[in-house]
Order: sequence, then C-alpha cells, then structure tokens
Amino acid sequence: MLKHILLVSTILGATLATPVAEPESATDLEKRCTPAGQFCNRGVPCCSGAYCGTNGLCSRCIPPGQFCTGGVPCCSGAYCGTNGLCSSCIPPGQFCTGGVPCCSGAYCGNNGLCSRCIPRGQFCNRGVPCCAGSWCGTNGLCS
Repeated sequence: MLKHILLVSTILGATLATPVAEPESATDLEKRCTPAGQFCNRGVPCCSGAYCGTNGLCSRCIPPGQFCTGGVPCCSGAYCGTNGLCSSCIPPGQFCTGGVPCCSGAYCGNNGLCSRCIPRGQFCNRGVPCCAGSWCGTNGLCS
C-alpha cells in the first residue's frame, strides 16, 4: 500500500487538498519479503539470500565460497562442489549441471564432465576443443 500525504496548496485564493503518493522507502520493500524462519508460499517471496524450503519455511541459502553441508542449498546460480564449498562455476573433472557453467578454461564435454579446453596459442588436439572464442587454425594452433 502506498502511503499518502496531504498536499495543501492555495490557488487563486482557494485551498485545495490533493493526495500525493509518497515514494516507497527501502523499509517498505523489505516488508514485502518473508524473512528466514517464517512460513513461505503465501504470495510473498522469501527475502534475498533465502529460499522456500520443503518444510514450508523460508531458509537461508549458502553463498559461493562457503561450506555447503547440512542440507541447506547453495544460492541460485551456484552448486555444492565435491570440496564441500558452494561454487559459481564447475571445475574440470566435475559433472556439468544445468544452469551452472564450467569454470574458465573448461567446457562441458560429451561425457558430462567439465574438461579443460586448449588455450589460445597451444597446439590443437583431436577431440579437445579450443577454449571459447578461439578455434583450431590451419597452423595446428588454437587462435
């Protein structure tokens, strides 16, 4: 709901009362999300850094670089790596998952694993592509 204030102005000797919408403040926006620990799925999303858990409560998610244990998921756009940390990209040797890209210098191979690509200026190998933005040139190097 918008808060209203009364603007009183005098025009040609007549006093007019005009409702004016007050700008929304950050606190109004914060009230429009459900904090962690409260019931969710009532048309109001969980606050930033939280998700609606299977128990019906808004729960915190784990940001990249933090340990991901105890069944709490990594925040959107991240995954829980085999090293036990939430990561925003998948390192070589790990399974490629939907929505999370392989880390720089890697690609999602046909075997479903992130694999190292060949950097620009290095010799091209059969079956291993050059890294993004480069190709195997006639000189046998990724360019």
